[in-house]
Amino acid sequence: MKRREFVSVAALAVIGTPLVCSTKLAVNEHVEWQPDGVGSLARIGVLTPDDDPVPESEMWTMATHGLSIHAARVVWNHDAAAFAQPPRVTCQAATEALRLLKALRVALIQPPWFSEEVTAKGRDYFRSQGFDVVLCDRLTPARPFTEIAPSELYDWVRANVPRQAQAVFVAGNGLRAIGTIQPLEHILGKPVLTANQVCLWKALQLVGSTSVPTQYGRIFTLSR
Repeated sequence: MKRREFVSVAALAVIGTPLVCSTKLAVNEHVEWQPDGVGSLARIGVLTPDDDPVPESEMWTMATHGLSIHAARVVWNHDAAAFAQPPRVTCQAATEALRLLKALRVALIQPPWFSEEVTAKGRDYFRSQGFDVVLCDRLTPARPFTEIAPSELYDWVRANVPRQAQAVFVAGNGLRAIGTIQPLEHILGKPVLTANQVCLWKALQLVGSTSVPTQYGRIFTLSR
């Protein structure tokens, strides 16, 4: 068995391995085994900036039984481009998810610590991929990197996303957003994507895993 045979995927650097089975144990019908975190279906590796706890914790939260998350911290110089080159591109996973959802009109929500320049680059990227960006804006008020309460994100998105948008993409791997996906999809009546959600979705596609989350967006339901 190759213990560390990882396949490069997409995201803020996500990598994974399919079906890594540990040594089989003798079955004992009188013993109830408890979850031990083994990645019996897939191991997903996450590279994240050393000052950002969000991608790792969101991945673990979404991981279903048989999936394990293995994160490594990377000391970086705050040059986001270093984490955004192929094949580790969050935007690539997002565009594939939007196309699967058949959503052409997109509302793009950026973290409040993104500069106007970065926000504009996000809008330009999705337009270059053929999407009609009906909204591209940062959460307000602007502020340095910090945790954002789910209620704040929920209220802002609900109040600002135009009706003509066919889907919402909440960008930024450092913006904790997965807890708002299901409530927003319910109230808006349209699919909601987030950076770490689409990273995990793409990783599971690449490793061929059929074990997918059920409470973190329509994109996983469509993929089953």
